[in-house]
Amino acid sequence: MYSILVLILAGLALLIWLLSIGLKFEPGEKLAAQGVRDIAVSERDTLYPSSDVLRFAERPQAVHVYVAVDGLNSGTKLSARVERSGRGSLLSRLFSGAGAALEAVDENEEQLSPSSGGVSGVAKFIVRTKSGEPVPPGDYTVIIYRSDANAEGEEEAARKLFVVRG
Repeated sequence: MYSILVLILAGLALLIWLLSIGLKFEPGEKLAAQGVRDIAVSERDTLYPSSDVLRFAERPQAVHVYVAVDGLNSGTKLSARVERSGRGSLLSRLFSGAGAALEAVDENEEQLSPSSGGVSGVAKFIVRTKSGEPVPPGDYTVIIYRSDANAEGEEEAARKLFVVRG
């Protein structure tokens, strides 16, 4: 009887361990659409950041997302959505603004111009809380979607993963 219980507990422990391996969050990026050359994040508002930040040591007021495109079809619209998974204890979440509603806002300052194969330049988005407080700690995924004027729906163009500590 005890040996069966030990086997069941060992099996459950192994299952939990295997599931936790797949849940590790690794900052980085994925470029999925033709014409999207790079995606970078920074807490600085600039034309394009000199370095990309994957881990913010402190909570920024906002995170600026830069999408560099080259030869993107003219008439393509880019939009962004943000997802966050929390970090830390329940108590730290209560006092760190972890329940704050997030939004990814198009800055409408796209620096896009016609090029030989479509449009080129930089589209900018801002990730911030709706309340104006600093961005809460957590693992963040910003997904950039593209939609063409003559196509239905949206498709993923790029994905940026970063961490906010604090």
